[in-house]
Amino acid sequence: KLTSMLSGQAKIDKMKEAEEYRQKAKKAMTRSVFSRPDPIMAGTFYKRAADCYQACGDENRLERLHRIASGDCQMGQGAYGSAAAEYMRGAELVKVSDETIDRKMKEGWKLYGDAANAYYQMGEKGKAAKCRLQSALAYTWNDDEDDEDEGNDVTSKVLSQNALKCIEEAIEAHVPDPLNRYARYRQTGTSAYVDPNATPPTTGSATPQYSKQTMELCRNAVVTTPFAHEPLVDLISTLVEYREYTTALYAAGAASAILEQDGIATISLDRLYGLETILTLAMGDCIQAEQVFLNVHVQHTSYLSSRECKMSEDLFRAIKMRDDDALEEARSPQGSNRACLANLRTDALRLLVQELRINGIARPVKHKKKSKKKTNDKEEPSFAAAAAPVAAAPMSAAAAPEWTNPAPSNPPLVAAAPVVVPAPSAVAAAVAVDDKLEEPEDYDANALHAEMDDLMADMGLDDLSSQEEELSDDDIDLR
Repeated sequence: KLTSMLSGQAKIDKMKEAEEYRQKAKKAMTRSVFSRPDPIMAGTFYKRAADCYQACGDENRLERLHRIASGDCQMGQGAYGSAAAEYMRGAELVKVSDETIDRKMKEGWKLYGDAANAYYQMGEKGKAAKCRLQSALAYTWNDDEDDEDEGNDVTSKVLSQNALKCIEEAIEAHVPDPLNRYARYRQTGTSAYVDPNATPPTTGSATPQYSKQTMELCRNAVVTTPFAHEPLVDLISTLVEYREYTTALYAAGAASAILEQDGIATISLDRLYGLETILTLAMGDCIQAEQVFLNVHVQHTSYLSSRECKMSEDLFRAIKMRDDDALEEARSPQGSNRACLANLRTDALRLLVQELRINGIARPVKHKKKSKKKTNDKEEPSFAAAAAPVAAAPMSAAAAPEWTNPAPSNPPLVAAAPVVVPAPSAVAAAVAVDDKLEEPEDYDANALHAEMDDLMADMGLDDLSSQEEELSDDDIDLR
């Protein structure tokens, strides 16, 4: 967050100093009879002007323009390190600027891409790949801004096609596709290390066959700098928030390939193996998760004694056996795998484990709101609904049933409210709903049951109860 460091006369003096440096840079780039443009000197003056605007604090646009101008001058003269630093500073300023969101995304993508190109010229593959990844993530800045303003959840967003394409290209910048066992899950574009005019692989082959020269080129292109897998692991969490499980698995394969290059088993590799299993199960493919677990993961002997190995096996076996209880036990925060769940990097990954299901892909659990049931003709009426029409039309003493008390023959002299006598059907409905109501004196439950049995016998349904008793759970096919 930018804060102003100068104010008053000090700020005015610093602005004048920045203007002087700008004039010197402009003069250094002017061609005359006795001189020619000097980009190195101009780049230095542009950088000093940008530093002055940075000291003022609230001159975002002026500082950004001078950073970009300094980077262009340094890039033209081969000062790639200085140019990359200026471009990255310009991209950071774009992100917090007041520009429109479309312009911010395009400028951020362009500036981080220029920084990646500068690092490539220096031979810094790790920094270049990281800048390409930041360039791709610039297309998600609109979601970050919406979340800060409105408090929305990132999982409700959709990753754009341009962002997905740039992200997958950045993943291949870390590890070429021929070395990534999940390269088939790439959704956009083709690998830069595969000849589009080459002969297709042999029919029946599980994986494409690459030449020795191609494989050797790919091994040399792998980023082997320390902690090179960390940006990819952070990217996996971001993709899980967008529910792009296939691309997240593609990124997990690249991160695992980086750690497998050294031939040393580490706890980071164990956690990535567990993450691969979770992502495969989130895609709804428990068979693929089991095959990779048996053919790749457990081939590293150290993985057999890890917590991630136990949790992975518990998860895919529970889903394969369609056992809800075993699945709940495997992912319970209080269960035996609680330490492994706590080691997951972000809350999005922990939530993904809770969203796994025994069938289909992982989906968020939706809590349905309880709606009031609408009364229809088949439902039993409530006591208030049964008594309301009766109160509106009171019955006369002549029409009253025998078990009710008749109206008095000699009414009192004082006018009184009419006696409301409920109908038998209303009383029966109210008795069925409210157990506290007293039953009438001539109410015979056994007689009613006998009458119901006679009706069922006339309809041919008298042996229904015996059929239900003979029917067992084995006779029901739940498939």
